[in-house]
Amino acid sequence: MLKRISFYILVLFSFAFLFSCFGDKDIDNEYTVSFYFVQGEEIKEYSQIVKHGEDLDFMLPLNEHEIEGMYFTSWKLNNFSYSEGQNFRVSRVNSDREYTFHPHFEEGYVFNEFILKLLEEEKCEIVDGSEVCKEVNEFEITGVGAKYKNLENYIIPEYGLNEIKITRIGNNSFRELDNLRAIELSNNITRIGDGAFLGCTSLEEIVLPNSVVYLGRDSFMNAKSLVNVQLSNSLINLNDRVFSGASSLTQIYLPSSIKQLGNSTFSGCENLATINLENITSIGNYTFSGCNSLVRVILSNGITDIAQGSFSNCKNLEEIVLPDNLIRIRDFAFMGSSKLKNIYIPKGVLTIGFSAFRDCDALEEIRLGHSSEPANWPTLETNAWHGNVNANIVWGASR
Repeated sequence: MLKRISFYILVLFSFAFLFSCFGDKDIDNEYTVSFYFVQGEEIKEYSQIVKHGEDLDFMLPLNEHEIEGMYFTSWKLNNFSYSEGQNFRVSRVNSDREYTFHPHFEEGYVFNEFILKLLEEEKCEIVDGSEVCKEVNEFEITGVGAKYKNLENYIIPEYGLNEIKITRIGNNSFRELDNLRAIELSNNITRIGDGAFLGCTSLEEIVLPNSVVYLGRDSFMNAKSLVNVQLSNSLINLNDRVFSGASSLTQIYLPSSIKQLGNSTFSGCENLATINLENITSIGNYTFSGCNSLVRVILSNGITDIAQGSFSNCKNLEEIVLPDNLIRIRDFAFMGSSKLKNIYIPKGVLTIGFSAFRDCDALEEIRLGHSSEPANWPTLETNAWHGNVNANIVWGASR
């Protein structure tokens, strides 16, 4: 009898233990996570029950509140910013917590799908021999509204609010819009900022109207699908890395107005096979580095300096015609151009930089306009000619 009573007591204790583990414990581990979205004077509350150890994905709503002369940029939580429609994750909630999101606004205007910034500038002109200045208002596009970022096509209008001209595309304004395939610019656009279309990997074509006088650094960098480019004839240079990494680009025509190419302007354009350089007077560092489809290049007489690495690793470059006015060939200028077979170096060249022709393994003949090797040149076995000791050297040669 005593054994039977002991057995029942043991069973009761076991049930009590199991209830304490799986009954009350489950209730204790449920917490309410609340989100408060402050929109103007209106407060919207969203709540959800979360169990201990679970993750909560919460999609932030689109902002509905507007302030004149301002545009919504993000939801702010403490010092962190979150976009409209972004998933916010609460991980492993272990106590009651309250998350309060505030809308963040910056100076600007929303016009159709674009975010505009008002520019107030003073412009002067000479009228009847006197300088006349007046205040001019213009708009710059600084970005695209969150709900429009997946569009494939954009048309930039000539005018924004109150018939004020849209004249500029700001820095990073269309950056990394992966779905963007085509964009049409109006004839009022004069400037395109740094990184404006950087990383737009689906962009296939860009036509710059002749009103464009400035194209910023990195503006079409890594636009990997870009195949058709028409440049403005008002440009005088192409800045650093403008088309770097535009790996689908096969040809480009440079208007006669363009005289200077910046650093790495076309670097990594591995399919670029045709480009005219007859009007170019300055080429930057690594401008054509990695342009593996270039076979023959003719440089204009305006070029006196071939910059560092400017034609390095052009794997299929077989011939390059150097101008008679050339003075310097910088370090690594043709390094790794492994199919370059022969080259003529004009007698006006004063210096050849370190490893300028390093690893040009196919070089059979190096023809020089100089009667003998200048004292300040590197020797055949080192520096500029390193790795090409079997090439035939011809002094006092003509073209």
